Amino acid sequence: MKNLSLPFFLLLFFLFRLSVNCYGQQKISNLLFNSTEEITGLNFNEATQPQAFYTGQMANSTIGEGIAHAENAQGEIIFWVNSNGIFDKEHRLMPGSEGIYAHPSSTEISLCPLPDHPSRYYVFYNNQLCSELYYSVVDMNQRNGLGDISQLNVPLSPGADFAEGLEIIRIPCSKNYWLLAKECGKGLRKFKIDENGIAKGEESGMYTNDLGGRGELDYHKGKIGYAVTFNNEAYFADFDPATGNFSNHQIVKFPSLNGAYGLEFSPDGNKAYVTDLSNRDIFGNPAGNNLFAYDFTTKKIKSWAIHNDNPACFSQMEGLDHIEMGKDGNLYISQINGCQIVVVESPGSDEAVIRKINVNTILSAGISDHIQTDFLDADLIREVRIFLMGEPYLCSGEEKTLYTNELPESSQLQWFKDGNPVPDENGIQLKVNKAGNYSLYISNDAGCTATSNEINLQDRSIPPLKYQDKYSGCMGETHILTVNVEDLDITWSDGTTGNSVSVQESGTYAFTAKNEYCSKSGLIELSLKEKSSLKIPNVITPNGDNHNEYFIITGATEKFSLSIYNRWGSIVYHDPDYQNNWNGKELSKGTYYYKINPYNQCSERVKGWLLIL
Repeated sequence: MKNLSLPFFLLLFFLFRLSVNCYGQQKISNLLFNSTEEITGLNFNEATQPQAFYTGQMANSTIGEGIAHAENAQGEIIFWVNSNGIFDKEHRLMPGSEGIYAHPSSTEISLCPLPDHPSRYYVFYNNQLCSELYYSVVDMNQRNGLGDISQLNVPLSPGADFAEGLEIIRIPCSKNYWLLAKECGKGLRKFKIDENGIAKGEESGMYTNDLGGRGELDYHKGKIGYAVTFNNEAYFADFDPATGNFSNHQIVKFPSLNGAYGLEFSPDGNKAYVTDLSNRDIFGNPAGNNLFAYDFTTKKIKSWAIHNDNPACFSQMEGLDHIEMGKDGNLYISQINGCQIVVVESPGSDEAVIRKINVNTILSAGISDHIQTDFLDADLIREVRIFLMGEPYLCSGEEKTLYTNELPESSQLQWFKDGNPVPDENGIQLKVNKAGNYSLYISNDAGCTATSNEINLQDRSIPPLKYQDKYSGCMGETHILTVNVEDLDITWSDGTTGNSVSVQESGTYAFTAKNEYCSKSGLIELSLKEKSSLKIPNVITPNGDNHNEYFIITGATEKFSLSIYNRWGSIVYHDPDYQNNWNGKELSKGTYYYKINPYNQCSERVKGWLLIL
């Protein structure tokens, strides 16, 4: 993926959301191999080489062929199905699947999610050779997420018989699918699967010679291949998954002894591999080659003779069965009645290497089918969703993060705000600090595009608060501090609630205004002053003896003005900031009157008389 970064908290969030469903499956991480002893699996997640595991279940018959499984986005098996029924992730039978019509000797079982309900799955199967085609529906919401069956053995096309090969193909750039099935005596039929359900099949009319209906049907990179067991041949055609049209038909004969059965393409689509169902002679002895590779460019066939050489297993191998591609791009083949999984490394090369994985059980026919278009092709757009860390609103100065779910590596991303691209924002997450409608547009190299859901981020911040932030007053009095706002809840620092608080001390008082979403804090400063308690003399004697020379006023807390009047009311002295520096020396002795005006609002004006001697 391009330009991506994922902080640790988002990684933890994704790990927490392990149950999220995606359309399709990204790189199938497991393969299941059918067995009449114990169904065995390979897991591709943990190591460079796939690791074998065992289910504790078996194909309850003399043969086990068709098997399929579904995984979540983390590569964990969520359920699997064979002719015994449908099993949950704990390998226990889903109760509703008892009596499934799938036959143990039917080549393939296929499945896909319902396009409009990705937690539900269609499972398709028939009842061996040329027989009626059925489907069941698995609902993974039942049994506390373990899943169960909501529909069982529903006839898909009553009155028509189909061969055993089945294939599911995604329609590019969509969450819809084609189901391909070979109608016996007629051509390949395609059933469209979309949100309306399963449409009536359309017949192609191509390749009517199916001779009994056994063999694997496979699609990869625009090619269809159908192994026709009893004809020892394979039918190939180009298939356009966008239109559902077939073209360029050809039939290739293979030098198999007893039936071309398994079929798979190389990852580059240039070669097709086919197995022989039974390469034993009439006496039961191995005879001839049983794995073939057809080169579409040179038209040549290369072959190998593969036998069971697991020293811990003495079972006589009958032949080779299905072929499926693993997560590593190698091809995996099960030995029928053998104890080894055959691996074709570098299958697109002319120098393909054959190796084997020993297993602790006797294998049967059948490897779990998966939707190969979802597995390797790049022309897919899965459902893209964006999410928000936190609630869908912003407060003043706040930043929030939008992010998307995991996407294929080929995806190109572009974030949008209010229908316009956000410049240089094409990563898996987007940090935002403005309200708006946000969405994510994705595209890929194949030309598929999709737009995510939209998240509306609203601005719920509190507008600037209008209030008086400074108060003054006098000590000993009660003062009311007020924040005049509407539709907000006010809480003061002392726990008082309401628009006003009563206080009696100087200091800075904090408050918080809240609405349903955001909060804003403020400070109000209160300065209280003491009242002056003046001591004023009634007599001064400015006679030069340095005793009682000046009109000394004490007890003032702030500056004040002094005015002196004679007996006729005329002002004889005034000082706006008196500093105890007047002695009346310029006046004749006698009685005078004073007015003291304090600048401190907490003190009162004082009038009195003064005798100068």
